Amino acid sequence: MYNQTPFTSKNLAKCSLVLRQFGRDTPSMQESSQKIADYIYKHFYDSESEQNSCALVCLFKTHP
Repeated sequence: MYNQTPFTSKNLAKCSLVLRQFGRDTPSMQESSQKIADYIYKHFYDSESEQNSCALVCLFKTHP
């Protein structure tokens, strides 16, 4: 779980390591993005209320 209030550089490093792993173990971009969105939704919380801090997590693929 990551406390969103003081999101430290240690938290950032740990979270980014986990998120990068999702891309290696999945056969499609859609499956990877679903795993990433689910992870962020489940692991970020507000320390004051001790509740999930995300109401909705979406990922978008953009094209130039």
